[in-house]
Formats: sequence, C-alpha cells, structure tokens
Amino acid sequence: MVVVGAGVAGVACATELARAGVPVRVRERARVTGGRMASKRFDGRPADLGAAYFTVDDPDFAAVVDRWRAAGLAREWTDTLVA
Repeated sequence: MVVVGAGVAGVACATELARAGVPVRVRERARVTGGRMASKRFDGRPADLGAAYFTVDDPDFAAVVDRWRAAGLAREWTDTLVA
C-alpha cells in the first residue's frame, strides 16, 4: 500500500494501516514531512508555516493528539504569546 502525502492525514492513515498489519510506504514530494503543519528554520529559529491550530472532534484522533501532547509535539491553543 502507498500513501501519498506525509501531512497529518497521510501519516495518520499510514499509522493505522501499519497497525492493521498492512505493509505501507509513505511518499512525500517535499523535503520534510508535516504538510501544512511543517516548520521551517529562519536564522536558526523554527517558524510554523502552516496551520496555527486544529480542532479535534473524533475520539480516535483525540487519543492520537493526546499522545502528541504527552510527547511535547502539540499543545493547547491559547491567545497568549510564549517567549
């Protein structure tokens, strides 16, 4: 199985296929993964170029996001800048 795109949806799809025992390959045209959630470095500092936030309605995706939060990969949106 081939999943085209290594954004959030593509990686989530590939993860579920792999968990189900389906051999899967992910193909991405960009040099980095993440799609609209990717970051780029400017003068050594990371800058998010894509989505500033996302919402979660699906309980299964909420479980994935909880794992991201625990790993420090995502945090709850606030209207406060953090230095």
